[in-house]
Amino acid sequence: LEVWALAPNAKLVAQALNEGRGAALVAQWDELTRTAPWSGIAASFGAAQAARPGGALAEKHRARAASGGFDVVTAAQSVALRERLLGTPCDTSGVDLDL
Repeated sequence: LEVWALAPNAKLVAQALNEGRGAALVAQWDELTRTAPWSGIAASFGAAQAARPGGALAEKHRARAASGGFDVVTAAQSVALRERLLGTPCDTSGVDLDL
């Protein structure tokens, strides 16, 4: 079973990296994904994707994420993006990636 997460879209990531604001984007990303409506989208997408991969309900959740500037990505992709934005490897020991 794949674990899903929200991540800033490629345009926001590129802009933050170009402006040297990677850490600021990570802080904003963390804050937004802890609050409604963003906090539940990845889990809702995961459930819909597990039931019917690529189905209409999964795409609805992907579109909801996109409306806030997010992409739905795997937990591993989320960690890699965080490392890229922070410019340092993230210590994921003790971190529950079962979002």
